[in-house]
Amino acid sequence: MKRFIGIAAAGVAAILATSAVEAEDGFYAGLGLGAGWGESDGGDSAGSLGNVGLTLGFRQDMDGFFWGGEIDSDLSFHDLLESSGVSCDTQAFGPYYCTHDATLRFRGVIGTELMDGLELFGTFGVGVMEGQGAIDISATDSATTAGFTGSLGVQMDLGPGTLRGEVIYDNFTHNLEPAAIYTPTWSETSAKVTYLIGF
Repeated sequence: MKRFIGIAAAGVAAILATSAVEAEDGFYAGLGLGAGWGESDGGDSAGSLGNVGLTLGFRQDMDGFFWGGEIDSDLSFHDLLESSGVSCDTQAFGPYYCTHDATLRFRGVIGTELMDGLELFGTFGVGVMEGQGAIDISATDSATTAGFTGSLGVQMDLGPGTLRGEVIYDNFTHNLEPAAIYTPTWSETSAKVTYLIGF
């Protein structure tokens, strides 16, 4: 997943550097910053997160509404979670995540114009989260968990593009790898600000 996000980051950076078209009908890309609170297995481990985000999407306008689809990601550089006030990666007591490394979302978007230049939108889809999870006291291993994601936000035209703010909720309970060792779950509520450019 990290390799994919790295490639996507290079593509988004190139688009933002060369494009000066607002995010209307068609494709768009964006860079964002987010902050949130994540929990694994019902709060057995939890902590605050800071994320850098990448977004690639498509938009279609229709009679005062718009709809589309997005690939949205967050990369958080091994944010450490705690269990009972102790860093999870140094004293783990259960099958939960100790770090959040990256989240990748595939989601539909629908929205409407509130007033000139200001829009309300919502998203819903599926996603996967990758991190380091506890397998024993002082021992962790990588894991990937999938589930559902949704958000609610507003966006407005600003300069050559669109400034977006949204609140995102992720609820990932289906363990993909390695299910035979441990099966951590993940939930996160975050706020994210993204600047989008059409191309």
